[in-house]
Amino acid sequence: MLQESHEYTALSEYNFVWTDRQIREFRKLWKKGFGIDFIGRELDRHAIEIMCLVMDQAEKGYIDQREGGIMGNRGQK
Repeated sequence: MLQESHEYTALSEYNFVWTDRQIREFRKLWKKGFGIDFIGRELDRHAIEIMCLVMDQAEKGYIDQREGGIMGNRGQK
């Protein structure tokens, strides 16, 4: 049980820092219709990290909604 005096950092075991190259590659794969699992494998990142980048990029208007949503509409490797 959590105590009020302690702080908790959610998802602290994940890496949410991205290079410009990784963001460009993510946007390219997203636009091509690949799902978060495939993108994660290509970028060597966990799907949770990819999901957070999806939310960030969508909120900022860098990616659009697409057919298939986070799972995409292209076959997975």
